[in-house]
Amino acid sequence: DPRMSVLFGWRNGELPTAEHGRRLGTFILAFMGLDDEYQRTPHDGFGPAHQHSKRCPMRPASHRNAVAFTKQQRDAWLGHLSLACDTQRVPGDVKQALLNWAVGTIHMYGPFIEE
Repeated sequence: DPRMSVLFGWRNGELPTAEHGRRLGTFILAFMGLDDEYQRTPHDGFGPAHQHSKRCPMRPASHRNAVAFTKQQRDAWLGHLSLACDTQRVPGDVKQALLNWAVGTIHMYGPFIEE
């Protein structure tokens, strides 16, 4: 996804997109009390990682200067999360609970700007 790929992997040694997704999955499982791998895995945490992505040099200057994700990136991320649930055959009630959580907390990564 070109809209999202500019947020990942631009530094040497940075996590590949798939590893980011895996870590997000372990976070969600930990948040839901289903697994503890996230706590056992070294990571920088969400705050520093997301601030880093907002400043990625592959992004347009207007986005970097605003230090913000776009509304379209926000919506694409939620769409990818939904598709990942479908691909992994997550039960509908679990998928809905996960999406409700994501929609309810995504504001923490704002502000969101237009592309």
